[in-house]
Amino acid sequence: MIRALRSLVKPRLFSALVVAAVLAARVAHAAPVTASPELAASIKAKMLAIINDERREFGFGAVRLDPLASSVADALCKRQVYDRSVGHYSTDGLAPYHRYSFAGGLHGITENTAAWSRETPYTASEIERLVEESMRAMLREAPPDDGHRRAILDPHATHVGLGFAWRDGEVRIAQEFVRRYLKWTSPPPRELRAGERAVCAAKPGDGWSVAAMVVHYEPAPRPLSRTAASRIVSYELPATRTDFKPLNLEQQSRIARIARSSAASPGNLVVADDGAFTFTIPFEHGPGIYTLVVWLRKGDAVVTASNVSVRVME
Repeated sequence: MIRALRSLVKPRLFSALVVAAVLAARVAHAAPVTASPELAASIKAKMLAIINDERREFGFGAVRLDPLASSVADALCKRQVYDRSVGHYSTDGLAPYHRYSFAGGLHGITENTAAWSRETPYTASEIERLVEESMRAMLREAPPDDGHRRAILDPHATHVGLGFAWRDGEVRIAQEFVRRYLKWTSPPPRELRAGERAVCAAKPGDGWSVAAMVVHYEPAPRPLSRTAASRIVSYELPATRTDFKPLNLEQQSRIARIARSSAASPGNLVVADDGAFTFTIPFEHGPGIYTLVVWLRKGDAVVTASNVSVRVME
């Protein structure tokens, strides 16, 4: 079996990685060998234990299992063992933040993935060994190629979604590290028509305040072939972006407060005295995908607390 470890460090918002080992020749089996629920649970429990043991070593809080993010991670793994792709992009053209958001996710995420392929089926014991070895390899990474490790040791991660799938000689795992710091009172819509208006609202957790809202734009994703999806070895938010600073009502006169709080101009990020905010989402580029990233600040700490994607249709 050929096995390679590739570490990809992303700028600013993401460190997103893929461990891939792929052989070209494969044999079709009439009765596929797949994972039992017990094996899947065991693999995920082992991953979570390794992740939290390492986080405790560095004084970081343990991450809790996130059911939604786990279902997203499982869906990616299952899709990839059937279409034999690897990496962060699924063959429907979606990146990790798309998949999480369109499944209902509202928070910031960073993804790690790993893949193994060979022409003969793996055994359960082999898979358990491979998964543990890959986790240990991630944690041995050194700068600047330490993206997996930095994702696991993100001090601001609060939850994690864990995915696993096995079909014959195809094995996949995925980890979706989640940063939950917002309580959404009016979440962004996931889909709307061009020309429709959308306003969202949320409140940061205790001690956190809104530093900025960044809206990233990209054209609607297109399906990818297995080969094309597997060649994309990293992901990041689109370069086309617009940054919006908060309008703090507590710093305004009474007349200005009334005017600004009632204004609904696209791009208005209005922050109330208690830190809650409303944002009128601008769709200035027409149809496509707009991803909302809320930047929060607490002292010297800054965290990206959302990756919510909105699909604008014709």
